[in-house]
Amino acid sequence: MDWAQEPTSLRTRAYVDGYNLYYGCLKGTAHKWLDPVRLIENILSSVLVADDEGRPCKPVLLPCSLKFFTAQILESAARDLDSVACQRHYHNALRKTHADRLQLIEGYYAQQPARARLLDLHQPTKWPRLCEEVTIWSLEEKQSDVNLALHILRDALLGEVDHVVVVTNDTDIAPALQMVRELTKVRVGVVTPIKLQGHPNTDLVKHAHWVKRRIPPDELIAAQLPRVVFGGRKPTIKPLSWFDRPDILKAVIDICLPVFKGEHGKVWKWLTTPNHEYFNGRQPIDVCSDEAGFEAFKAYVAQWEGRCRVT
Repeated sequence: MDWAQEPTSLRTRAYVDGYNLYYGCLKGTAHKWLDPVRLIENILSSVLVADDEGRPCKPVLLPCSLKFFTAQILESAARDLDSVACQRHYHNALRKTHADRLQLIEGYYAQQPARARLLDLHQPTKWPRLCEEVTIWSLEEKQSDVNLALHILRDALLGEVDHVVVVTNDTDIAPALQMVRELTKVRVGVVTPIKLQGHPNTDLVKHAHWVKRRIPPDELIAAQLPRVVFGGRKPTIKPLSWFDRPDILKAVIDICLPVFKGEHGKVWKWLTTPNHEYFNGRQPIDVCSDEAGFEAFKAYVAQWEGRCRVT
């Protein structure tokens, strides 16, 4: 047997649980403008996939590389006023960037009154049946988990894939992965989108041929969409609220606009160009991500304005 032969190519497709990805490692960060196809490409370049005899295999993403399962946010339940618009911009950016490479598959949110037991903070161990019952708003994402499981099974059973990469930490997907392992020879990879203090779900791990146990911030940073995504009648722009410290960034833009005669394009070009003279080669937008950076920026502006007065 020739063990030095070229690795076997595996037709690969990724399946991303958008809800789990967001709440697992994107919520509260400046990394929400994520390019999931690029993220998967980067992950696959560093993981080892082997056949049953331990020989290395080469994952090759299919033309339809990734299926992204999500649901439109309900305005009535959104935490922020711009949440619905931000999600719409993000989905538009994904469609423009990847066209046929990425498929968005949408479920929906169900919002309705429901009865629930109130946790007794003075007696946290009190049984739920002994606690006060109250009426709450119940918000549930519907169909996404089912859609994800069905698409994995469909693609595997129809022989469309040799290798599935599932991005979730939701135990509801475990039965689908178990069936893939039992009924096909498809390789299963699991990427769990959790923060450093979290742990991969053991029910998912036991059905996987390989597991990536978390997605660190540097990998999220390396897989961001461009701020401006072109295509269609007008470009799609990353929402200001999705940047790190949007309050500081807005103040920076307000300071810059008069300098650049109100032209936002020139402001953003300056903010995203490395400044070797004053910021040690860093982009001003990266410098202005905290209070200290904002103070350094204002010092730079004061120095610049001083030079202008002298000349």
